[in-house]
Amino acid sequence: MKKQIGMLLWFLLIVPITQAGTHFKIFPYTLKTDKGDIYLKFQTNKSLKLNISTYRQNDPQTIDSVKQVETNPNKLVSLNLGKQACDNSLGYTITMANGAVEKKLISTTLPSFECHIYDEFTFGFLSDTQQGPKFHQKLANVISKKLAGNKVNFILHTGDITHKGGENYRWLNFFDVAKSYLGGRPIIAAIGNHAYFKDKKNLPLPGNFKKYMRWEGSESIGYMSAHYPTFQLVILNSIFEKLTGAENIKQLEWLENTLKEAQLEDRTVIVAMHYPPYSSSYFIHTKEAKFLQTKFVPLFEKYGVKLVLNGHTHVYERSFKNGIHYIIAGPAGGLRAIPTGRNPYRVYGYVMARTFTMVTVKKDQISLKTFDQKNRQIDQLNISL
Repeated sequence: MKKQIGMLLWFLLIVPITQAGTHFKIFPYTLKTDKGDIYLKFQTNKSLKLNISTYRQNDPQTIDSVKQVETNPNKLVSLNLGKQACDNSLGYTITMANGAVEKKLISTTLPSFECHIYDEFTFGFLSDTQQGPKFHQKLANVISKKLAGNKVNFILHTGDITHKGGENYRWLNFFDVAKSYLGGRPIIAAIGNHAYFKDKKNLPLPGNFKKYMRWEGSESIGYMSAHYPTFQLVILNSIFEKLTGAENIKQLEWLENTLKEAQLEDRTVIVAMHYPPYSSSYFIHTKEAKFLQTKFVPLFEKYGVKLVLNGHTHVYERSFKNGIHYIIAGPAGGLRAIPTGRNPYRVYGYVMARTFTMVTVKKDQISLKTFDQKNRQIDQLNISL
């Protein structure tokens, strides 16, 4: 019965997407900013006159505000819907003017999250969707089913969203697949090295990554922090070779100040970035990994970071060093790899898996469950706080 209910919820999610999808080149999705604001982004297939209303407390009839938008099929719409506080839902409805009649295209409510530190908070984690839409689709089907049966507040992507970030059609491919799991919850993304491919003129943040995954006024280097009742999420730009010396120093100083403040306030910190400091890949021997090990990791250890989430190597792997768990996601859509290096801190690995991880944070524990493209649970971890 539980499985049947989950399938019904998944069906109810997919049907509105299919019906409204003919109007959108990029189906509506949301971003969570470092200030707590929710940004709505989408792109239409043709010029449309739309009304976008926001509402709270799960009631689309109680309208908080209405914004009128005239879309351009060649331009991404980006709107600030306002802040989402704990214990408070935030939703939006997009309607299209058709003469004197309005046609509702989509109505979506983002999950609320509890204010109390002893309540559970869950988010999803994946990485490296990259160049394989058909492989990404297999994992997306799994993700959609997991989301239907669980309260997941946002999706964390640790980079390499597309294979060549400067080629816009690849972003369209990503959003076409990801709409099945991004429609009802925000995405928070770290930048990967592939975001700079074919987009080297736009530094320190490539143009397409900034357009699709950041917002007006966001930090130019790409780092950010998001606060939740049970933890703080710190996002870093680990592609240090694309940053200037001054930009690297700025990020490291920001990181230390952020971690120091979190330690003083006894906040649990989870760090997310693309490059992994430790892996069973050739990458562990590179200058990029050595930079992370000598510059980032000492700060993680000094200020009590408990969990670091990564991508890049395309092999699911879990490591442990000096009280910190490091987890690398298997590639959601990119080519799968095999270990070619030696990682002295490796605890567990699973070769050839495309992975999605559910991360649940409570006051005294972080719990992780990882699933592959066949919806099999391949790993589980409990971290005491």
